[in-house]
Amino acid sequence: MTVSDATVQRVLLAKRLLTKEQIESAVLLAPSLGKSFLETILLKNYLPESVLGPAIAESLGVPYVNLAGQKIAGGLLDLIPEATATNYQIIGFSRQGDTLAVAMADPGNFEAINFLQKKTGLTVKPFFAFESQIQTALGQYKRNIQLEVQSLLASVEVNQANLAKVAEELPTIKLLETILDYAIAEGASDIHFEGQENSTLVRFRLDGRLKDVLVLESRVQPAVIARIKYLSNLKI
Repeated sequence: MTVSDATVQRVLLAKRLLTKEQIESAVLLAPSLGKSFLETILLKNYLPESVLGPAIAESLGVPYVNLAGQKIAGGLLDLIPEATATNYQIIGFSRQGDTLAVAMADPGNFEAINFLQKKTGLTVKPFFAFESQIQTALGQYKRNIQLEVQSLLASVEVNQANLAKVAEELPTIKLLETILDYAIAEGASDIHFEGQENSTLVRFRLDGRLKDVLVLESRVQPAVIARIKYLSNLKI
């Protein structure tokens, strides 16, 4: 999500960046372009990003960041999983001590901010950025779900005699959270774990069809099942 059209229109009028007639013209033009009001303002060069961005940010009470051409360090990308960043349309671009600067198309999304603070253990400082720039910056993630999960598998130790304990261990928690994050970002309605002879196939149901997304080592299947049972308050 991004800031509402109504908010942008109020800012433009209050700061006298556009006339009422220009705003009305853009409102009428937007549907024919299949764009939002904000996208239309930029696309048709009513105002440059360098003027509009800071004005919107000031009205929201947050700083503005121009992400164009900005290279984001891999360590910052690692702080926020790709699926989470895509789902919330956010990206961390700087860190000073325990404060993480995050570019957001909607800095008023407190659900996303609170989630990030719990996820990272850092204080999140939101910045306004245009959604198009965030989309481009998200392209700097070079991982996919298989690679991300692969890095977690070595940490998952399965003790068949004490699966209740395994279900509460951090590697197991992170493994399932990563799968769930990707499923949410993809808009999956179901997640299927299908046992194979030497592996476990993970599939997402997207638009009514099952899509193969991940192959897990068969040894971790009991840990995943135990974690799901734990979250569902079922006997392990």
